[in-house]
Amino acid sequence: MALKVGSTMDSYRVERKLGAGGFGATYLARHHQTGQQVAIKEIRDTDGDDVIREAKNLLLAEDHPNLAKLLYVIDDTFLVMNYVNGPTLADVHRERGPFDPVDWWHSFRG
Repeated sequence: MALKVGSTMDSYRVERKLGAGGFGATYLARHHQTGQQVAIKEIRDTDGDDVIREAKNLLLAEDHPNLAKLLYVIDDTFLVMNYVNGPTLADVHRERGPFDPVDWWHSFRG
């Protein structure tokens, strides 16, 4: 179920699509009352296990500076996360070239 710009999901209004990939699409949304911007990630073609696995990964890395923080899950299909404004992984790859696995691992670990 693709979200439409201007539609409402729970307490959030979808502002724009941030990107999409094989796992799903991610949208920028804003909370109706607080004005907080969040990223809503739609998990496609899942029986719930993919959402649970992704949520667990985000919770395990909750305090990592390079990962969004999971706020909650909607309908076992959408992950609501804090919005972190910055370049995408594809942008970084285009700018810097291929990743060195060792450098990547050290930057991921913080």
